[in-house]
Amino acid sequence: MNVTIRKAAPNDWEILQKLNNEVFMSDAPNDPHLNLSWPFSEEGIRHHQKMVSDLAYVTFFAFDNTIAVGH
Repeated sequence: MNVTIRKAAPNDWEILQKLNNEVFMSDAPNDPHLNLSWPFSEEGIRHHQKMVSDLAYVTFFAFDNTIAVGH
């Protein structure tokens, strides 16, 4: 495993969306009220875009080679 960390860029919002969706899917069995479509909803997309472009937030990604494995 070759893990690297890097700061997210504004065009990385889909990486954040994918990783958040994986968390949603993992949490789903424990939370019957979780909205599994939220990461791909208009609100979810705006949220992911804001998290990587708004200067009030800082997002980092962990990569195993070229595969995003965490944030």
